[in-house]
Amino acid sequence: QLSAESRDRQAASKSIKKLEKIIKDERKQAAEQADIYNQRLKAQKRKLEETEDEVTRVKRKLQTKLDDATVQNDKLQREVTILRSKAADTNDGGVTPDGGDR
Repeated sequence: QLSAESRDRQAASKSIKKLEKIIKDERKQAAEQADIYNQRLKAQKRKLEETEDEVTRVKRKLQTKLDDATVQNDKLQREVTILRSKAADTNDGGVTPDGGDR
């Protein structure tokens, strides 16, 4: 009976060691997988930051162009107003904008 008990203990000990090895291997695999996912996450974060920076640069560039166009438009509008005023003053002399008499 003692020998059967000893064999059972040895078998249980062997099973425990086998299970501990499986658990150790699984933990190692999980850690490696976590490292891979963390590297991918960091790379995606870097890409996101680069994209956000590019969007910011493009927005600034477009805003500058819009501001310049607005300034130019205001300048041209003032010129149009001045020219219309001059044309109206000229037309008070009896000549219509198409060149004919009133």
